[in-house]
Amino acid sequence: LSTAAQAQTVVEGEVSGVWTPDGSPYQVVLDDISVAAGDSLVIEPGVAVHFWPNRSFTIYGTLLAVGEPGDSIRFSWPSVIPNPGSWVGMTFSGVSSSGSTVARAIISSGTDNLTIQSGSSPRFTDLVVEAPSFAAVTIEGGNPRFDNLRIGFGINSDASYGLRITGGRPVVQGGRITDAPVNGVQVTGEAVPTLADLLIESPSNNGVYLHDIEGATLSGIRVENAGVRGIFADGCSSLTLDHNEIWRSVASGLYISGGSGHTLSYNTVLDAGYGSTQNSNGLMLGTNTNATLFGNIVAECSGVGFWAQNVVTSSYSCYWNNAEGSYGAYAFGGVGDIEQDPQFVQPAFGNIDLNANSPCIDAGNPSDTDPDGTRADIGARFYNQNTRPVIDGVVPEDPLLQGYSWGDVIDFSVTAHDPDPGHEISYRWTYRGEEISTASTASIVVRSEQGDSVVVELDDGYYEGVTRFTWTFDAVPVNDEPGAALPERFAVAAVHPNPFNAATRVTLTVPRRGTVRLAVYDVLGRKIAARTRSTAGGHESFTLGGADWSSGVYFLRASFGGESVLVKVVLIR
Repeated sequence: LSTAAQAQTVVEGEVSGVWTPDGSPYQVVLDDISVAAGDSLVIEPGVAVHFWPNRSFTIYGTLLAVGEPGDSIRFSWPSVIPNPGSWVGMTFSGVSSSGSTVARAIISSGTDNLTIQSGSSPRFTDLVVEAPSFAAVTIEGGNPRFDNLRIGFGINSDASYGLRITGGRPVVQGGRITDAPVNGVQVTGEAVPTLADLLIESPSNNGVYLHDIEGATLSGIRVENAGVRGIFADGCSSLTLDHNEIWRSVASGLYISGGSGHTLSYNTVLDAGYGSTQNSNGLMLGTNTNATLFGNIVAECSGVGFWAQNVVTSSYSCYWNNAEGSYGAYAFGGVGDIEQDPQFVQPAFGNIDLNANSPCIDAGNPSDTDPDGTRADIGARFYNQNTRPVIDGVVPEDPLLQGYSWGDVIDFSVTAHDPDPGHEISYRWTYRGEEISTASTASIVVRSEQGDSVVVELDDGYYEGVTRFTWTFDAVPVNDEPGAALPERFAVAAVHPNPFNAATRVTLTVPRRGTVRLAVYDVLGRKIAARTRSTAGGHESFTLGGADWSSGVYFLRASFGGESVLVKVVLIR
């Protein structure tokens, strides 16, 4: 139910339909709100939803709340100043809520700001969760996915957790957790999470705490200035800890207590024991703990580099300048271990990139390969040895295309070589944002004006292996036939074919000079394609589609001069 009053909308009970900026803020005052199973609620960019004390929002159906860059959606108490515990929070419950998407949104000042219950698998992109009074995000089950999750705590927060996982198989890819009052991430129970590329800054206790779980994967996590340990696992089994970074923990950097089947590979621990009067070890394996260790760097710790209660042998790892030596108790060095300065770029500031003359380069496990195609380096960050393709010549030679008119044909070519032996070059040409060739040559028929461009990308297939060359137009006539009248209004004139199998062509009518933007979103609210083009007015056409697009529904948003048009298209493979 909803009631409009004084440029706001009061809502209660079951809600559905579309919430627009014209009705914002939506006030949840007298009763909780929910989206029923089988119903859907769409919340447009720029909408604010205000929850009064003890109010909550439960999603049993589908919630599509997709903001835009600079125009997010906000769920909070009525004030813009965060106040932890001012309302209950949002909960996604049951299988029917799995089609939900929340993107570029803020959830602030709840008790448990966001909870995912069993059976629910919503998707979240660019989500900010701030100022909870207990946990910012709790995952009790389901298979939710988070891309670029950012969690922060207000000065009045006495919360316990940033990300609390007790069940399910969630994926958290990218993001930042700052100043957690207890643990940045806590995983217990039957949860099997995949956590990757998270920055966890200044947790009061542990950056990541894992208890009694099996089969979790942690990759690309960086913990800075942990009040206790960087990563602590207790009673777990078959953990995979790969390419993680721990810089400055008061206690041990990475501590595994109990369990077997663990793999610790290509992690870097620097300065464990920082700020402590006690000796803290870098890598530590407790009683009845069995693990495979290789490719790790442990340096500048106040205890030993690698300490183990059971007999465990390290390989292809680097231990350097640890106060009580490289190995302790039943930890032993094995094949490929070195005790040399890893030569970080700026270790005092936490920069653990390797210098060009580091002994860790090409010294990891010989069976592993870095993204640049060379033998794996020891440590969490590899030193890029790949060289981009080098362009020897282009036609036309002048990157500024002058003197061309509408309808002219221009031939392009590029010659190049790759300095790295065995690296082959692939080509991709685009004109006005659309691919026109994958050879070393291309041709276009001019349908452009000043500001448009032809771009060739040369890619050797390895890390940072792309070289680009761009030709731009000085000026040519408008892109319609000379003398053609301009359309009266901005519109999507045609989408053909629709449904489509591989690609479809979108034609827009543009009434005047300006910039046209076209964005494509999937049903999860993720932007999968975007085009931007300057125009003098007339008809603009875009070809959309790709081999990496899966069958399903997509939404095209065309924008020009403050106007937007939304069109649904269907891809059928």
